[in-house]
Amino acid sequence: MSYALRNTLVLLVLLLVISGLGSYFVFSREGKVLRQKEQALVEQTQRATQLDSLTVEVESLTTEVTDGEVRWATRMNVLPASDVTSETNRNFNAILEGAPLKLSVLASANAPHGDYGYMRYLLRGEGNFIDMYRFLFGLENHERLYRVESVKLKEVQVVEANEFDNEDTAPRLPRSQVTFETIIRAYYSSVSAMQEPLSPEAMAMRVTNPGTLPVNPMKPLLLDALPPNIDDLVEVDRSTLASVAGQTAYVRDQGGALQALEVGDPVYLGFVTAIRPSLSEVEFTLNRGGLVQRVVLHVPFLPED
Repeated sequence: MSYALRNTLVLLVLLLVISGLGSYFVFSREGKVLRQKEQALVEQTQRATQLDSLTVEVESLTTEVTDGEVRWATRMNVLPASDVTSETNRNFNAILEGAPLKLSVLASANAPHGDYGYMRYLLRGEGNFIDMYRFLFGLENHERLYRVESVKLKEVQVVEANEFDNEDTAPRLPRSQVTFETIIRAYYSSVSAMQEPLSPEAMAMRVTNPGTLPVNPMKPLLLDALPPNIDDLVEVDRSTLASVAGQTAYVRDQGGALQALEVGDPVYLGFVTAIRPSLSEVEFTLNRGGLVQRVVLHVPFLPED
């Protein structure tokens, strides 16, 4: 074997040994280190993701805390350490503000719930629906925390003597009212922070004016009784048409007096709608307690024999 060939084989063997050792070093030791670094990178990525999530949670909680602080600073109610019945009754009377609403407390019961509780009051009253609405509005918007648990309503018609006539035989005027029963909760709390007075901002935000209701929902569409004829107007059902001259009708009223009427003139429960000289008749529109009717009077004629 020549010297050059022998050197070549030795170098080749050395090259193979070095390559093997290098491969072992790279794929064994360095590969393990590489896998460890990859695992560390995954863990760092997960921690970064968790950190982003925690940041979002912290921001959300910060917003909730801020909102809670604002709501607390502007809370509308104070809860005393206990409910004193005499004080609650004074508050009821103050809310009424002299309104002609008959109100009585029928029963009361305590309902404790840990660090808070409420006294339940059963109230019964009678009066105008608007006055009752204002009373309940005043309760739910009071500085003390009152809540309406339930309300039962019933419409009634109260007949009272005419204020213009005190005689026993005077006509009586029906008036729509409501009778109601309601359960009110008066809250209290042993938490001292709830007993602190309201802030000026909260006092400025309190709503104390119930406004004006456009309609009375308890007023009946049809009345059980008609109002009295206070102005002594012509009662169409008790009158007769005497004659018609042009656009003037002469009516003999319920008292026997001759009354001259024209279109648009008021009568009891309505007004004159039309006068028809050619037909010798007069038309009236009457509102009989919510029931609108058209009534026509004719000049009486004796039928032919």
